[in-house]
Amino acid sequence: MLAGGTDTMYRRVLAGPRRPWTRIAVYDGDNNLLTHFKYGKRGQFNTRDGSLVFYSGSVQATLTSRVSRTLTFTCHEDLYPELETDLLAPYGNIIRVWSGVELGDGDTRYSWQVFGGRIQDPVFDSASGTLQVQCADFAADVIDNGFLTPHNSAVGTLCTLQMQSLIREGYPAASFGVSDTFAAVMPQLTWESDRGAALDEIGQSLGAFWYPLANERFVIRTVPWTLPGTPVVILRDGDGGLITRFRVGRSRSDVYNAISVNGERADGTTPVFATSLDQDPASPTRVDGTFGIRTRQAHLQTPVSQGQVQQVANDLLRSSKALTESWELEIIPDASLELGDVLGIEAKGRTGVVQVVSGFNLPIDLSPSMSVQLRSQVPGLAEVD
Repeated sequence: MLAGGTDTMYRRVLAGPRRPWTRIAVYDGDNNLLTHFKYGKRGQFNTRDGSLVFYSGSVQATLTSRVSRTLTFTCHEDLYPELETDLLAPYGNIIRVWSGVELGDGDTRYSWQVFGGRIQDPVFDSASGTLQVQCADFAADVIDNGFLTPHNSAVGTLCTLQMQSLIREGYPAASFGVSDTFAAVMPQLTWESDRGAALDEIGQSLGAFWYPLANERFVIRTVPWTLPGTPVVILRDGDGGLITRFRVGRSRSDVYNAISVNGERADGTTPVFATSLDQDPASPTRVDGTFGIRTRQAHLQTPVSQGQVQQVANDLLRSSKALTESWELEIIPDASLELGDVLGIEAKGRTGVVQVVSGFNLPIDLSPSMSVQLRSQVPGLAEVD
């Protein structure tokens, strides 16, 4: 959760009458704030702070996509970029968004940067008379900048340093936040063209995601639902609660009890292979029980020894056979929410439910609720394809 999001006063403001506050600002590629004095038409900017006047919008965030944050907003049709140098032309200008609540005296201390990235697609719709603008975070820059020629790994370098190097090569202005610590080092690998796939491969071998935070700093962090954690806040339904609606369910579609992992590299190194089966007599998903057999295969280049690939298989089995619940909430919009937050839930008489934020859709307009996607905590490596 972003700094200040757990403050008692802020949580109290969210649960009562509140005044949403959002600012959208446009910058050029050199981080200069752009206002109507240089671009655009009169009336489309707040002359006090240079913010863009907009009608509606939202920030979509997810940990299960290479581009973790996207922004969509609508504004006046006069801002359609007729020229490639206009304010909202998709050729390099940057959008930043801050959102939260405004206190009664105009104080906006409970507001946070919730998006930073480039304009991707401005589209004018004559039926509505509005301009819709879509933006993506700076992971898109990294992915778009693929390898023009085959790219070799830095053998013996920490995997995290290799990932930071690949990110910085793809997006030279990249800065980095606090990442988790991993001891693994790089073997000899060669990537043909896809920088995003190279980063995904290393991340999967670590059981980690790479992504930019809301403040645009890139991090490399362990898949959050594979770690134990204490809820930062507890969300409740009913009077004074933030939950307005929820859906919860169970499924066997993501449950596997037979795992195979293949570690094979293009340099001709002898492949390593391991399997892991649920043979626990007390397990409801044991391979010789009534659950049946559901198999999952993983292919990784990074493991180089039999011990490493067997550990991956065992970890993957531990997480893949977990019988979990998936929750989706509608709550009062909370701009302090961050991907990976551990939340407690008390709803419909249930208590003690712990879930991890895997995605959300945060409105930056006056919409009364936001959707939050959650996953159960399951210790072990969870994200390998």
